Amino acid sequence: MEDLKKQIVGQAAGDLHHTRIPGDTHSTADVLEHGSLIAPVVRQSMFGKAQKSNLEPDIVIQNAGGVRVDIFKGDVASSKVKEFLPNATTLVTAHITGTQ
Repeated sequence: MEDLKKQIVGQAAGDLHHTRIPGDTHSTADVLEHGSLIAPVVRQSMFGKAQKSNLEPDIVIQNAGGVRVDIFKGDVASSKVKEFLPNATTLVTAHITGTQ
């Protein structure tokens, strides 16, 4: 189990700070006018997963409350993923019209 926790699953090219509410002051960064820098990365990942599953998504929404901690520049270990996304994140799809 310890070996799996240490497994490198990605790289952060820079610090990715997180705050749930856009405009809030972050403890290690300036005000994050647009909110979390991590939630959009998770959303993009889900978008890619949907595309690979031939779901042809138009939009993907990621709840910023699902993200919990910052990620800092460098290697991202499996254990860090569990820290910043502690809850199961399930890709859910729906076909809706513009009227809906």
